[in-house]
Amino acid sequence: MIIKGGAPAILTRIREHYGEGVMMLFFATLLATVYFGATTILPPVMFLGGLLLLGYLDPRKGRPIRHFLPAVALSGGILLLAFFRSDFVEMIALGMPVGKAYAASTRYFQAPIFMWFTTWAMVCAAWGLKEDNSRRVIILVSWGLIALTCVMLADAVSTDGMRNAMNRAYFGGHRPEMVVVDASNLNGVLLMLFWPLSFWLVYKRWFAAVGLLAVTILWTSVTVDTNAHMLCLIAGGVVFAIARYWPNGWTRRGFLPEHELAGLAVLWILAFPIIILILMRAGEAVPLARELPPSWGARIDIWSTAVGHSLEKPFWGWGYEASRRFAPAIPLHTHDMSLQAWLELGIPGLLLLAGFWFCVFWFIAPRDSRYHARRADNEMVEIGQAVEVLPELPVEQLARPYMLAGAACYFLLNALSYGMWRAWLYCLGGLMVVVAVMAVKAVKADKKLQILQ
Repeated sequence: MIIKGGAPAILTRIREHYGEGVMMLFFATLLATVYFGATTILPPVMFLGGLLLLGYLDPRKGRPIRHFLPAVALSGGILLLAFFRSDFVEMIALGMPVGKAYAASTRYFQAPIFMWFTTWAMVCAAWGLKEDNSRRVIILVSWGLIALTCVMLADAVSTDGMRNAMNRAYFGGHRPEMVVVDASNLNGVLLMLFWPLSFWLVYKRWFAAVGLLAVTILWTSVTVDTNAHMLCLIAGGVVFAIARYWPNGWTRRGFLPEHELAGLAVLWILAFPIIILILMRAGEAVPLARELPPSWGARIDIWSTAVGHSLEKPFWGWGYEASRRFAPAIPLHTHDMSLQAWLELGIPGLLLLAGFWFCVFWFIAPRDSRYHARRADNEMVEIGQAVEVLPELPVEQLARPYMLAGAACYFLLNALSYGMWRAWLYCLGGLMVVVAVMAVKAVKADKKLQILQ
């Protein structure tokens, strides 16, 4: 058999489908294995996928880099500041040879820096995929995640029966607390993918799948006592409703929900340490911790300890990953990104973090957002506005409530749980953006396909 066009045609087809192939392989591998440990599986799988897609960071391609440049630059700035505040650089500054300093350092900075390159490569690769290619990837992600959700729901109903059975059979029943931790972290993955993937599922009218995802997240949250996940999902729903029914008059005047959330994010990051400090100075922190459920009471104690130590070095902080020095009062991290930024990187770190989140929300808004009026069967419109003359919304505009809800979920998760430097959490944010970008492209492709049919 002779292939028309020969070797050049084959190379062209490989280039056209290379990104799609890597994404297919990445998601197939991830969804098939992530059940066994989200924190241990997500970073290496995403790192390998990003390595295969590093070419998409090529500045000559321009558009993806320019679109994400503010967030890329600020996230890189945070990591660069963290590197210069690491024990490795500190030992070099004290005169220790580079080799000895590297050997003696904890080297916590390595994983986040490597993951920065590969995670952004995957985001830019998703941005560069053609619409048809994205549609095929999203179909794989949808069915794979639905299958994973069914397994998770069975675990939730049986109070992690499958996980406990595996723990007894293969690990001798050791460390049963890790069964709960692994289930909670996996639920975090499902939570972060819920809103961007729901845009595609709702468009395809797979409402049962959306309901299955939501029920599983909520039920698992109850089973493993991770009420932060429940709170994040509910908060995402509130943001979704606000963005979906945002008054058209406000939009035309330039008051966009993305811009309002950008301001609220900065306010939260800068004000949260002050709120904890006020509670401490008023003597209310300890009584409040006693009145709240155990997990939230523990958070109040951790946050109070973090603020106390931050006040000792308020301008430059204690250094990268210094939260670990204050164990057991602070177990590994502060369970709040703004407090960890202030404690470890001082005021500069806190300002960089606020700038990063400002850009994340501000640049979610599609271009020309203020010139588009809504049009949907179940949406409110301005009184006196004839529905039939309203233009059909571009896909990017239709996706706005879903993407804003997803971003709000991720922001709140970082504000209530985990720590800034957890590689798997960093990857989870990138994973959410990858799915969001491809979901928008997939809906575009499906609309075109329906027109052709």
